[in-house]
Amino acid sequence: MAVKNDCTDRMEAAAFAISIIAILMGVPSALQMFYGGPRIRFNFSELVGPNAKLFYCSIYSVPIQNRILQRLGVRRERADISVRFRIHEAGGNEIVLDDTQTKLTKIGDPTDKGSIVATVSDPAFGVTFDCAFHAKDRGFANAIDPFTKMIVTLKPGRYRFLIGATCGHKVFSRWQEMTVGTQPDHTYWT
Repeated sequence: MAVKNDCTDRMEAAAFAISIIAILMGVPSALQMFYGGPRIRFNFSELVGPNAKLFYCSIYSVPIQNRILQRLGVRRERADISVRFRIHEAGGNEIVLDDTQTKLTKIGDPTDKGSIVATVSDPAFGVTFDCAFHAKDRGFANAIDPFTKMIVTLKPGRYRFLIGATCGHKVFSRWQEMTVGTQPDHTYWT
């Protein structure tokens, strides 16, 4: 039977206090690992000009909303993304535009020429890309493949845009339907 002395009791208390401090120091890192990853959101919108209506998709990262996580220093990591999209006829599975790489431009930066990979870190300033446009004097809309410069005609009807944003090993997906009419006023996201 071992005899306990005063020095052993102090060492056990010190080891216990050090282990509690180590656990408390590791909690923010563990919370960052589980809750700090990118959370990508999509927003589909349109811009009406004098000669055409432009349909685009904005992608941004949602900031940490939980106040406890914010106080513990958990921050949303930046997301380096690349985006591809495909257009189907909504009533069937006929592919109108197949798996197109997009050119991403930063929101609020008119000098940005666009790139295949973009960084999304600030929720107020995400990235955007054009999906389609409807010119005023045409009875149909168009989608553009920015790299092959191919212009695809979208005749009046319903179309489904399938968007996939790749961020590291994760793919964030979203689809949105568009109704194309014979005039820009009759073409809209649904």
